[in-house]
Amino acid sequence: MDNENYNAGEAANEAVHNAQAQVQQAGEQGIATAKALGENWRSAMEKSLHEMRARYAKTKGALDEAAHALQVSVGAATEGVTHFNAKAIEAIKADTEANFDLLASMASAKSLPDLVTLNTEFVRKRFEEATARAKAYSEFARKVADESAAPLREQLAKTFKFTS
Repeated sequence: MDNENYNAGEAANEAVHNAQAQVQQAGEQGIATAKALGENWRSAMEKSLHEMRARYAKTKGALDEAAHALQVSVGAATEGVTHFNAKAIEAIKADTEANFDLLASMASAKSLPDLVTLNTEFVRKRFEEATARAKAYSEFARKVADESAAPLREQLAKTFKFTS
């Protein structure tokens, strides 16, 4: 009976030892699995962070280039408007001088037919100059618009080609 008690006690100790070993092995496997999951998660987060930084840098570069293109475009438009205003002032000055010349000519006219002739020539000449000036203004405005839009157009083409 002592032998049976000894065998039963030894069997119980062995069972407890086996259970402890299995619990320890399961715990180690759980820890290893948790470490592997943590490592995979950390790796995925690092990759995601790296990709986000790359996208941010790319986007920031495109925005900086777009801002520069906008500055160039506004500069060209400002220069064009300034030049256009100078042309308009020159035209007003020329019109004013022509009006004074007409008045001086009319003051020295000897007859009514001379006044009518002077006035008719003046109106015809003013109409021709106004037509030519309108055409020149239209061409100049188109040129300014093209020069102002060119940097933006180029940047848009570059941006969409770059992101495709």
